[in-house]
Amino acid sequence: AALVMAPIWVLCQLAFDYSLLLTTVTANSMLSASNVVFTFIFAVFFRLDRFTWVKSVAIVVFVVGSVLVTLAGSVGREEEEEEEWRQQGLHVIGNMLSLAFAALYALYTTLLKVYLSDDTKTDMTLFLALMGIANVMCFVPIFTLFHLLDGFGALFESLTTNTFWLI
Repeated sequence: AALVMAPIWVLCQLAFDYSLLLTTVTANSMLSASNVVFTFIFAVFFRLDRFTWVKSVAIVVFVVGSVLVTLAGSVGREEEEEEEWRQQGLHVIGNMLSLAFAALYALYTTLLKVYLSDDTKTDMTLFLALMGIANVMCFVPIFTLFHLLDGFGALFESLTTNTFWLI
């Protein structure tokens, strides 16, 4: 289970981090709130939950409420940066990454329930440790190569080589 979940978690975090670089916090918050929709879809797909209209309406109300709260919190933002993103078309990529984050996070939480269905018999410390070991074994070589080839661009622009190796 840890080997399946580890790459999903890493991709989820990368999508979230890059989405924050490429879109506004407002758009990121609204699109990230859509994870409840994806979670419900995955839960129905994996037969962890039943589809009902009441649940569907509740999810729609939650998403609408999240959008309203996010929009209310965005009043008075600087619009210069947002306009620059729009001209470059980066906001579209950032928005797609925000949706990818929401879907991946929903998949991660649903698969937790699928693989670890009996919570009383599951040692979460062991599971998370195995997931961490899987991440280190699989992704440290890949991330090291990406860092050396400057594959992450602006995501780690303030990360020096000394700090990278210290981490």
